[in-house]
Amino acid sequence: MQKKKLMFFVFIYLYLFSIFLFAYEISAVSIKTGLLNQSDKFNKLFELHKKIILLPRKDYNISTVPKLVAINKHDDFIVLDNFINRQILVFDKDGRQKAEIGKRGKKPGEYMFPDCLYYNEYLDKYYVYDGDLLKIAIYDGNFKFDREFNIPLFLESLVVTDKERFFCYTSGAATKKGPDKVIYECDKDGRIINKFCEMSKNYNPLIETKALGVILENNFLFVTTPYEYVIKKYELDGKLVRQAKGNSKNYVSPSILTKDEMNRLRNDFFSRKSIHDTFSHIFYLLKLSDNLIGVLYTSANRKSAFLDLYDLNLNLIESDIDFPMRADGAILVFSKGDFLYRVESDNSLNQSLFIYVYKYNREKIKKINY
Repeated sequence: MQKKKLMFFVFIYLYLFSIFLFAYEISAVSIKTGLLNQSDKFNKLFELHKKIILLPRKDYNISTVPKLVAINKHDDFIVLDNFINRQILVFDKDGRQKAEIGKRGKKPGEYMFPDCLYYNEYLDKYYVYDGDLLKIAIYDGNFKFDREFNIPLFLESLVVTDKERFFCYTSGAATKKGPDKVIYECDKDGRIINKFCEMSKNYNPLIETKALGVILENNFLFVTTPYEYVIKKYELDGKLVRQAKGNSKNYVSPSILTKDEMNRLRNDFFSRKSIHDTFSHIFYLLKLSDNLIGVLYTSANRKSAFLDLYDLNLNLIESDIDFPMRADGAILVFSKGDFLYRVESDNSLNQSLFIYVYKYNREKIKKINY
């Protein structure tokens, strides 16, 4: 009897061990390539260049969804971590933490909820928007606090020009009065001095989504919202230069709800939440190389993501590129120059940067004439 028990436990042990080995091998393949649902089309355009494990100091922890928000002129990685923690960490090019920008608190130079960060390389300054205290704090190139000002806006992204003009992007209600424009320019004291770009007609508060839908390139602002596949190109004074409407087979626009549907859904949490699985979300505008704009969006069920590429005149270059998503469904991506950066967890729960180099045939892209 004891021999049978022993054989049974040995069998169970070997069975579980084989499962462990199989899972480990699958995980190792995923970590080696940095891929989850990566397609041949993605592989033809992007090549995995390097993987860097982020190593915080002993007294720091990183949450499961940190965001790479900037790379400074010293090639340091600036990581904003506000999922559980409230911190902005600086890692060197080898992934070791070297500094922290600000800290949690309500004093000058501190923040309660660092919502977004913009780094201006020419000025060598960091601009941090606090979505709780509604202020923008400014730090110098040595990560030291410089000054701050209050701003009466709820925003998702921030752009600061070399002349220190502030452009705030919102993909929802910018104030308690509700949605108005998408771009707000404010002065150095936080006063709104201009606003432009109409909010999408598809917007309603039940489908409000956070997105990073603005980039600055050659003194033009490129803007989109999560609710409509339209890219707009503006001069800095708010003049619309041109726009393009996406025509991807994978993009599904949100339905426009009637007042009765809105009222019903307001009182039905689960149905309200499920609306987000009925349309595609545009989460990012990205800069790639010196002359490309990337539009990153999801399928209607948010189980897959796609990337479309445009030149700076908003001519479509490539569309429907399957884009790798994390196992948890999140899309954490950053771009600079010819490089694309994805934040991913490895099998030891470390957060890593997977760095891809863009290898598109540039001869297909004509020189841009303004």
